[in-house]
Amino acid sequence: MRRWLVIFLGLPVLAQPTGYFAQFPQLVRSATSNNSSTFDYARYTFELAVPAGSGSALGGVVMGIPQGLRVPESGMVSAVVAGQTLVTQVAVVGRAVTVTFPQPVAPGQGVSLQLYPMSNPRLGGTHLFEIAVFPAGNPTGPQFLGFGRLSFLQKGSR
Repeated sequence: MRRWLVIFLGLPVLAQPTGYFAQFPQLVRSATSNNSSTFDYARYTFELAVPAGSGSALGGVVMGIPQGLRVPESGMVSAVVAGQTLVTQVAVVGRAVTVTFPQPVAPGQGVSLQLYPMSNPRLGGTHLFEIAVFPAGNPTGPQFLGFGRLSFLQKGSR
């Protein structure tokens, strides 16, 4: 049997997505369209930026919903990149919402996750949403990114 050894020298090697972040995405902003307690049609927005040097595209986000807030249904979750709504897969298990991007968010881009319509809590206070991300390919599972903080004012308070 004949065996061949082929050596390629001087040919560029195209980097494939590694499935690991060299530089983690950042939670840039968390906001609500209305911070009054008892408001029933608020939009919660969480903006993330994927650095150009991240080494991998963003495959998805896992968001922990704090106690005292209603867990959104899958149809209440959307993702927007550069003004365009992305097709996403949304899974809700317990108090965790997992958003997977069939077309990963490329390095150098940002994504805005939106929950709408949300009912604000009946009492004022600060609520922390746990935000974790995973790269396209997802070999390691989600990595904790930080807390998205939303504060609500109770009627009659300042």
